Amino acid sequence: MWRNDNPELPNNGIQAEKRLQQLKRRFQLSPEFAAQHKTVINDYIDKGFYAVKLSEEEAALTRSHTWYLPHHGVINENKSKVRVVYDAATRYEQTALNKELLQGPLLNKSFVGVLMRFRKN
Repeated sequence: MWRNDNPELPNNGIQAEKRLQQLKRRFQLSPEFAAQHKTVINDYIDKGFYAVKLSEEEAALTRSHTWYLPHHGVINENKSKVRVVYDAATRYEQTALNKELLQGPLLNKSFVGVLMRFRKN
């Protein structure tokens, strides 16, 4: 959910394009990484919930709250698959997507609370 009803996000297309070029260079250096990354992204698109493929017309549209979300792949040496990480904290013209979104609830229990309940019982 948005913090404001009508967020004003600058068009960060130039920054997102630079990040894409960096990712493409990494793909050229490691074709295996590229194949794994492509598999993960295609899986997201197939599920239809995490990502959707836009038509040319949809991709050309920009609105006051259009923001390109940069991402990159991370390989855990203990696991064999690529994990795609989205960077909503990246700044462009003194703003970031995270600044415009409401923060969700805390999902972890408070460590102090756990200790207090442990000592109480």
